[in-house]
Amino acid sequence: MQSYFCYLHGPTSYSAHSDPYVSPSRSNEAQRLLAAATDTPDDRLDRAIGLLSRAIGECTQTEVEEPGITSTQPAFDPTDPRIHLARATAYIKDGQFAAALQDIESASAKPTYTPTTATLLQVARCRLLLGSPAPALLAIHDALSLDPSNADALALRRRIQDLDAHMRAYSGAVARGHW
Repeated sequence: MQSYFCYLHGPTSYSAHSDPYVSPSRSNEAQRLLAAATDTPDDRLDRAIGLLSRAIGECTQTEVEEPGITSTQPAFDPTDPRIHLARATAYIKDGQFAAALQDIESASAKPTYTPTTATLLQVARCRLLLGSPAPALLAIHDALSLDPSNADALALRRRIQDLDAHMRAYSGAVARGHW
């Protein structure tokens, strides 16, 4: 069974075993955590979020195995945004939209990040559900610049525009005292 993480972000391919400075045991642990999180069913999102959080921690806490040197090196490539994007997907499924936006922002700050239509749609949905239709429309605009005929983006843009029109009508009615 392929989980929603692999569908959106692809399988993990980074291997730290070729890097002499990365501890193979710590690398294996981070790889295991990501694999376990991606295989977690949707009804266990808390487990997936915990596993991905541990994997992100593994990225920053792996010790160098060189005699006489204590330092940290990543078990995953620290420029790889996929762990943050996978956790953002879990946060969205769990209704934690602000946390999802933070993880997407962390992922987008990575030099290897390339925006996708799916990720931009996630941003738009989170912003909309957090009560910010204008920033949601900006994310939809970016998604449509990547794929102008994307049916999901076009439908979401229509829904956001309709919602925005209703919000303006309500505000106008309140201002006129008709509510």
